[in-house]
Amino acid sequence: MLLLTLNAMLLLFLTIGLGVVSQSLLEKLFGEPVASDLPGLFLTGLFFSTVYFNLVSFWFPVNWLCLLPLMFICALFFGLQKEKYRQLVHLFRRRIDFMFSKDARLPFVCILLLLFLFFLLPSGNPDGPGYHFLSIRWYETFPVIPGLGNLHGRFAFNPASFIVQAAWSFTSLAGQPIYTLNSVASGLLLLWLLARLINHRNTRAGLFYFILLLLMCRTLLGNMSSVASDTLVFVCIVYALVRFFELIRAKEITTGNIIVPVIVSLYAPVAKLSAYPLLMVIPFVFYLLPGGKKKIVPMLKCVLPALLLYLPWLARNYIMSGYLVYPMPGIDFFNPDWKISKDLLTIEYDYVRYGGFMDNALLKTFQHKPSFSFTQWFLPWVSTMIKYQPGDFFFFLAAFLAPVGWLIVFMRKQRPDRTFLILLLIIYMGCVIWLFTSPGIRFGAGFLSLSIVLPLLLTKEAGKKMSPRVLQPLFIILLVYYTISAYQLIQVYNKKRNHAVSIKTPWIYPLPNYQYTLQAATNFPYRIMNTGVKLYLADSTHHCINACLPCMDWQYGDIEMRGKRLEDGFRCTRSRLPETFPFLKDR
Repeated sequence: MLLLTLNAMLLLFLTIGLGVVSQSLLEKLFGEPVASDLPGLFLTGLFFSTVYFNLVSFWFPVNWLCLLPLMFICALFFGLQKEKYRQLVHLFRRRIDFMFSKDARLPFVCILLLLFLFFLLPSGNPDGPGYHFLSIRWYETFPVIPGLGNLHGRFAFNPASFIVQAAWSFTSLAGQPIYTLNSVASGLLLLWLLARLINHRNTRAGLFYFILLLLMCRTLLGNMSSVASDTLVFVCIVYALVRFFELIRAKEITTGNIIVPVIVSLYAPVAKLSAYPLLMVIPFVFYLLPGGKKKIVPMLKCVLPALLLYLPWLARNYIMSGYLVYPMPGIDFFNPDWKISKDLLTIEYDYVRYGGFMDNALLKTFQHKPSFSFTQWFLPWVSTMIKYQPGDFFFFLAAFLAPVGWLIVFMRKQRPDRTFLILLLIIYMGCVIWLFTSPGIRFGAGFLSLSIVLPLLLTKEAGKKMSPRVLQPLFIILLVYYTISAYQLIQVYNKKRNHAVSIKTPWIYPLPNYQYTLQAATNFPYRIMNTGVKLYLADSTHHCINACLPCMDWQYGDIEMRGKRLEDGFRCTRSRLPETFPFLKDR
């Protein structure tokens, strides 16, 4: 707990400090003051640091040493701009005073306790030991490696959160990795939404914000202690779209107000490729700017930060996979010797596209059939959700029935401004694109949640009076429910680890994933590659997170090193995937 807390505080304050630096740079670029808040400063700070980490990774490993220049930049900036430092301290004090005010105290304590509980839990995300932890370890240990995706196709996914967490994991200093990015991002978003709920506590809008907060807890809490990339992209989507909604509602669409959510929208697809529908909102909000042709100038100025973000990210994709945007099969322009095989690209793309709805029967079919029609996968997907995850089914159903709510608004002659309808349409299009491209609930949770709640905030019901006391028992119920959930997760963890967690265990070091063991790497099966280096091979009892690098979680094919050093990269000499997926022979 101690190391987690210290890491989280350092991550929070340094990244927000970088956000203030970024805000000043944006003000110089756009020639006017840029408005922001704590989550906005944090996310723009991540934007700044991600650009920096991507550039550094071409020559050096991205580890804690990379943080030293960022600390120097922040110290120098605040030393020269003392007024900015005072403004930031004042902003923190106002937020703290507000959260401990009479009306906010009980909800704030409930949310704070929930954050603390899930902050201490070990990571239970099944993809963590599969490839999340190892991706971060590669980034932390070596510069970007050509053909890294040949060891595991998902090592080349390259989400921004992995390279950020590589810098902040402090593995070499702490003796084990410490991951707090998802916890900090989740806490900032939940407290930001809580503030909006408190501000509307006397109307039913407060109840609707509670529904949104509940959906956020449902999505965020379980992944707080993991390194999954879903959390950061979810935070980006919700923050940007709620902020745009507020600005449209307050008629405060100005360049200075929209720049931070625009920057966050640009960042979201780099955080995870599935967020690309969010880019649709950017031309729309620039269109809403006053000033005729003058609105084109700030839009063109956004090209500079976009290039700074996307060009190094695309270069990293190319180096790790041989593709500019991996695993998109249509974007294929180069043929380096480290290029991931077409077979592996196809399998990873199909798992992204179809994996969210495949039950065991469809998984068997998937080995022999390259694609599914809508009628073949939709009903089995729905029936699987109803059987195993009914909450996900009702969540999905509510989001896709949201247009019915819009019709009710029209029928009551409450027609909102068309700008709201266009924004809601963009959100709904995000839901539809998600359904047909990567229909796992966690991939579309941001768009689905806002599709449910934002239309409610446009109704007359949102403005009706309500006693603030209605919300207090709801927060107590929320706390009790998720406390029980946290206890159940610990019980599952103890069962998987085959020993109970002692109350003394988490005080200094965070609890590791249940697959971590004390097993020495020499016990692993391995083969010798062409340069004499051991390539460890995972099996049912040996997991790559317990082995030295390099380790192969699944033998896609025959792999060799391109040079004498691991930094020289890997290439695939023969694909073995057609043996498991016969349909690949015909492609």
